[in-house]
Amino acid sequence: MPAFSPSGSRIVFGSDAPIRSDRRSHRSVWISNVDGGDARRLVEGDTPTWSTRGWIAFARHRTVYRIRPNGKGLKLLARNSTAPEWSPDGRQLAVSYLGVRDRRTGRAIRRGGVIVMDADGRHAHLLRGKGATESANEIAWSPDGRRLLIMPNDLMSIDLSGKLVRSYGESYYSGADEVWEMNGIAWQPLPR
Repeated sequence: MPAFSPSGSRIVFGSDAPIRSDRRSHRSVWISNVDGGDARRLVEGDTPTWSTRGWIAFARHRTVYRIRPNGKGLKLLARNSTAPEWSPDGRQLAVSYLGVRDRRTGRAIRRGGVIVMDADGRHAHLLRGKGATESANEIAWSPDGRRLLIMPNDLMSIDLSGKLVRSYGESYYSGADEVWEMNGIAWQPLPR
């Protein structure tokens, strides 16, 4: 899924396109003009999102980073995390924390959840509350920046403490004649 630049003139997206130097396929973050021109590989990674303050956050090998569109300023923000999503004002980043498992037994040492941090990675806190006790496959901020729409197994909205605001039901259904799964969540402001 592409993410637009604040001006709307460029997009950033993940792709398995081969890299010319070694002809192997790598999951990479690419940046391009919206007309498809001037596409270039920015960095190895996936699930990029573009902040209103000009940063691009992305995941690579269960770690979330940020980088400028020109390829400068790469910074590790969160380990054992994925699915980054910027707040509407670009001051905060929410990520899905995958938790920690004992390598020998496979048991959870630390449960996953949703982490909210400042744009520079400081003041990171794991949201506590019934709605935020699992890592989320996808995250979307409310337009006012006061809630998150998350999809671990159910689609739900939570406040920034992790308290469940509303559950919208299961994100996966398998019945006798049909199977469906929700993906690609977004929370857009109402038209004025």
